[in-house]
Amino acid sequence: MKSSYQPFKSTTIQLAAGTFILPDVKNFALNKYGIPSYHHLNVDIRHKFSGLLNGLEAQVLWVTKLNNGEIYDNQRFVFNKVDMHLLNVVFNFRF
Repeated sequence: MKSSYQPFKSTTIQLAAGTFILPDVKNFALNKYGIPSYHHLNVDIRHKFSGLLNGLEAQVLWVTKLNNGEIYDNQRFVFNKVDMHLLNVVFNFRF
């Protein structure tokens, strides 16, 4: 699912979400890296400045990946695979 909203002329908010159903983490033939099923969410907010700051664009991006599968009480199926959050704040200047 993906959605976009523009509350102001210079501001855009985009949301994207999905559920990924993967084979069991112990089925190495079908799930080579042992990644459990998960929910994924992206929130992207962008604002283009005008006037004195014309050409400057600010972006806030939040990405999360939440566990939705069986991990058999083994954190090795979680670490660096699910239950992660990433927050980026970026400023781009175009001239």
